Amino acid sequence: KFLVILNIVGRNLSLVLVYIFLYNSIFFKQVKKSLLLPFLLYIPITIFSSGRYALFQMVVIIAIIYILIRYQKLGWGKGNKYLLKKIAKVGVIFLVIFYSLGFIRSNGVEVTKNGILDSFYTYFGSQIYGLDHALKNPIVQSEYFAQETIPILYVILRKVGYYIPKKPLNQKKWSWGKDSANTYTALRKPIIDFGIIAMLFTRIFMGLIYGIIIRKRMFVDKDTLSSTNSVFFAILIFPLLFYSFADVFYQIFQLDTFVT
Repeated sequence: KFLVILNIVGRNLSLVLVYIFLYNSIFFKQVKKSLLLPFLLYIPITIFSSGRYALFQMVVIIAIIYILIRYQKLGWGKGNKYLLKKIAKVGVIFLVIFYSLGFIRSNGVEVTKNGILDSFYTYFGSQIYGLDHALKNPIVQSEYFAQETIPILYVILRKVGYYIPKKPLNQKKWSWGKDSANTYTALRKPIIDFGIIAMLFTRIFMGLIYGIIIRKRMFVDKDTLSSTNSVFFAILIFPLLFYSFADVFYQIFQLDTFVT
């Protein structure tokens, strides 16, 4: 438990210092590379402990922070072409690193078997197929309230002595043609918990909450350059970009978010 909390503290400290580095660089042209040292030291920890996902999350959150600071300096919606070019360049470099790490971790099996492009298409496109598969088959409703979408409730209940069986971490596999996967969009879990109609209402409610957070940041707090607020804003926005990946999106409802 101590190591888990230490890992979260290390990650958040790295993000705050990266924020300060970017803020100093963009606003004052002061490049203090020493501020990046904790982040650079954190990279091998993420690679050797939790695989590619944690590094992927860090890079995307830093990209959101970078965009946020640039817009705070220039004004919202200004300099879009420059930002798109910059993000595209960094994105291509990171995807190469991301797949290289996957190649190393799987001893080349994953990429050699399907090819890089096929792996890419499967990874980013199979979720829609997965949702279609889930809707065409009988949906088994959750035994307990919000068991799929807010599992932290049941983690806490188990801690205080209530016996509630754990749900398996990996979702059911499904197949098409010669391929198979077990990834779904973030719509599947609320359908299992609440049904299709109630799922639509939960998405509307979620949209309202996120809308308030984003508009407050853009129009009310636009002159407030707080590192803590900006980093946490980026952490909250990160799941929205990956709504296609249920496991990535619902990380926001894990204990990690509350500790953060």
